[in-house]
Amino acid sequence: AILCFAGLSSTLDSSFCAISSLATVDIYKRYMKPKAKIETLLGVGRLSMLSLAIVGVAIALLQPKLIWVFLIYGALASAAFFPAFLSIYWKKLSAKGAMWAIILSLVLGTPLSIYANVKEDTNLIVISAITSVAIGLIVCLIFGFADKKDYEFKTIQSNNS
Repeated sequence: AILCFAGLSSTLDSSFCAISSLATVDIYKRYMKPKAKIETLLGVGRLSMLSLAIVGVAIALLQPKLIWVFLIYGALASAAFFPAFLSIYWKKLSAKGAMWAIILSLVLGTPLSIYANVKEDTNLIVISAITSVAIGLIVCLIFGFADKKDYEFKTIQSNNS
């Protein structure tokens, strides 16, 4: 029990650090107030962590089945699969294309995944998982091929040869 508690505490701590960094540096400081004081950034970070805690407690109070949580998390994680993969190996994929692929995968795939799990329809659960990944791939390809520049897939080569 102690090991499980330690593992969950570590995961929660990492989530709080990630949401705080995202809210303060990537959103607030970049887009809202670039010359924000450290005290303001600290407040924004704390507010973002408190918001995440409230959302987490709200989800826990709904008492979802544990398998739903894992399957819905899988749909969330799969939204970034092709954008992450193609951003490494395909020069034509822009940051804007990857962003839209992730956003559309989350907006369209996550509600379908939630609905499928609540209905406990196995076929719909599989379709929702495939849909989330497929949306990411299709949007990446659309943005990549819409770019008129002539790029090719990067290849990983060893410098030892």
